[in-house]
Amino acid sequence: MLSLRRSTKGVSKLVFLILLAASATFGAILSYVWTEAYYIEAGFKVPEGVITVSITNVTFPIQDATYFNLTVLTPSFSNDDALITHIILGKYTLIRGFEIIQVIPTGSIEPSIPYPLARSEEVTFKCNNDWGAFAGETIYIVVLLQEGSGSTVGFDIGIVELEVTGVEIDTKVTIERFNLSVRNSEESL
Repeated sequence: MLSLRRSTKGVSKLVFLILLAASATFGAILSYVWTEAYYIEAGFKVPEGVITVSITNVTFPIQDATYFNLTVLTPSFSNDDALITHIILGKYTLIRGFEIIQVIPTGSIEPSIPYPLARSEEVTFKCNNDWGAFAGETIYIVVLLQEGSGSTVGFDIGIVELEVTGVEIDTKVTIERFNLSVRNSEESL
């Protein structure tokens, strides 16, 4: 009788493990179907037969407002290689919609454009363009292609603001030096 109980306990643990594995598999399939149904219903689709690029990163160096870096990727689902022809800065207004601020001159971009970008290739462009005048605004960067779908991304350009709080000039001590008190603004990056 003792041996029969041991084998019964062994079978019950085995049945428990099989049920646990089956429920985990069923739960994974159910969550996948549930998630996939949301994306299908929302209409998220990968474009087919279109040459496309994505802007993956933009950096505006705080220490030097004479250039910014722009990283562009041709996704693997792109139909073919992309030929980047222009980089544009713009902004949206309520009255006019999208307004082009500046087409960045091709000679001020490194590497130079037009630039052929192969599928799954990523490149960082150094755009030698003074962005300091746009500090504190939302600027949209547009990458245009010879054919296909370009990319547009908006970025909030931070502001660096210094305030002069005091000037002391004491001509009795020296005429070659003065004291200047400067404070960094709270809105400053």
